[in-house]
Amino acid sequence: MFDEWQPSPAFIETASRIGIKISCHPDRLQLADFVHYWMAENVAHYQSQWEMKLARYVEKGRRQLASKRFRERRDFTLVAEMDYSIPKGFRGG
Repeated sequence: MFDEWQPSPAFIETASRIGIKISCHPDRLQLADFVHYWMAENVAHYQSQWEMKLARYVEKGRRQLASKRFRERRDFTLVAEMDYSIPKGFRGG
């Protein structure tokens, strides 16, 4: 795989064949991240296999972004209060 690797013009159709709905091609940063990761691995695949891997990568990235955006966060500045009362039936309560 080369630095200049690009998905084919039919990338969106390839992704839809494996059940991944992608509305647009990945941006250049996503593509660069994908290419550099696989360059380090030094593996060889066919063009369609690379496109399937790219489709899964894009889908995973978008899913993580959506879950991070809408996740309710706990307020870590609140200090929990201790309940020192002994429940009924527990060690003399």
